[in-house]
Amino acid sequence: MAKKDNVPSDKTQHSRANSWAWTGIIQRYSLDKLIILIVFLLFLSFTVDPFIAKMAKTIDPAVIRFFRILTKLGKSEWTLVPSGVVMLGAFYIAYRRGYARSIRAAAIRVMYGAGFMFVSIAGSGILSQVIKNLVGRPRPKLMDSLGPFEFVPFQFDSDFSSFPSGHSTTVFAFAAAVSMLRPPLAIVAYVSAVWIAASRVIINAHYLSDIIAGAVLGVMFTYYLQRKYAAKRWAFEYDRDASIRLRT
Repeated sequence: MAKKDNVPSDKTQHSRANSWAWTGIIQRYSLDKLIILIVFLLFLSFTVDPFIAKMAKTIDPAVIRFFRILTKLGKSEWTLVPSGVVMLGAFYIAYRRGYARSIRAAAIRVMYGAGFMFVSIAGSGILSQVIKNLVGRPRPKLMDSLGPFEFVPFQFDSDFSSFPSGHSTTVFAFAAAVSMLRPPLAIVAYVSAVWIAASRVIINAHYLSDIIAGAVLGVMFTYYLQRKYAAKRWAFEYDRDASIRLRT
């Protein structure tokens, strides 16, 4: 009797896709619904921005000190540097002839995965900075003099770079990338992102609408990048039902 090839059945493949498909909820919405959702969230958050900014000033100083430490985890270098180093190291192994073919193949997978994370964080961060300069929204510390709805474009000044939150963009881009590359870690990644992003409001560095916009930007950019990678079969690929899954 002929031995069957060790190829996963359609049922197995579908099960693998479904194991992380819940993280791709954004992909189920059309562009118009996403725009409506973003506008609604921004409108909702803008209406409560002044209230929350004033409340942040009354928080216990000990709590503020804790969140000032936590907020440092939202800096992009914490994720860009490791992913960049891993990507370059894997590239070196993948294209060096002295290593076994299996090791080089594994290095290629690592290279694409680390590269995906690096580009998702760097790309969304650059886009966030461009928007900051175009919008020029003053930070909450200037609310008493300028108000929460004053915009001064092209200031290229940290005091006028409140919208969107760069920290929020970074941590949510990272969380989205982790959820795609390592689905079991998705909940931990997103919960951590929420707390780090919230720290920006608690220490009065951003308005609520700033971190919501940053979160949406980070996640949306990463999902867009995933589709581009899947089209080239870098780290991801399209399944038979048009869903995206990790390449194995």
